[in-house]
Amino acid sequence: MHNRASTYALTFLLMASCAASACDANNVNVTGPTGTSVAILTVGPTVIAAGTHASTSCRTETPFDAVVTVNVRARRDLFVRNVGFEFIDPANRRVLPIPFPVTSLPLPTTSPIPFPGEATMSSDLVRAGETVTAPFRLQFDCGVPASGTLFVSVDTADQDGTVVVLRTTTHIGG
Repeated sequence: MHNRASTYALTFLLMASCAASACDANNVNVTGPTGTSVAILTVGPTVIAAGTHASTSCRTETPFDAVVTVNVRARRDLFVRNVGFEFIDPANRRVLPIPFPVTSLPLPTTSPIPFPGEATMSSDLVRAGETVTAPFRLQFDCGVPASGTLFVSVDTADQDGTVVVLRTTTHIGG
């Protein structure tokens, strides 16, 4: 009987210590954004016109470019880090265009090797209420129809290191 009582006592103590160390439901600390977003992402123009390139190597659709402007309006202080582009054509094929930053500088500048679908959009601290704008020329390869939906995502981080990905869509073609 002594062994049985000590087993019950040990089980009771173990359960009591687990219950005592559990989180208090009234003291919840949420890490990360709540309710409203940290920024507003817009892409312009609403419908993007596609410009074609002459190419003798393409047997199907000719390659084309599209210029898109990415705008991020901060609702709180944050850093804008990367921007991603994904294109879905009318046949539901996923294409990653090659993005090139559009610059007004007439001098040649060095830039990292472009990676399909992604571009660096590093910024200094963007204060709440400010907008950072970055135009990109998206290059599409042979065989991609110049009509479809462009998905744009932007990675942001606040000063505490909380990362939030903003997403929006726009249309390419008529």
